[in-house]
Amino acid sequence: MLLTSCLVDDEQAQLALMLRLGLLRETRMNAPEAAIEIYREVLERDASNADALVALERLLVHPEYQGQIAEILVNKFMEKLHI
Repeated sequence: MLLTSCLVDDEQAQLALMLRLGLLRETRMNAPEAAIEIYREVLERDASNADALVALERLLVHPEYQGQIAEILVNKFMEKLHI
């Protein structure tokens, strides 16, 4: 996500900003797909980011996004197992 890297230099601050943006997209802008993409980007940078994992788990209540979220989570799981 180039926008956050332009606004903030510190990696942890970038992740925090991305998580806030994801939450805004999810809760205020009614854009869960955009939120899912942001959370995916967070996990690409920090595969064990608990906030992003919890957010994706929260979004699993929407059947239309379950496949997309499952793919993200399975990929992260497989990476952790080095498969």
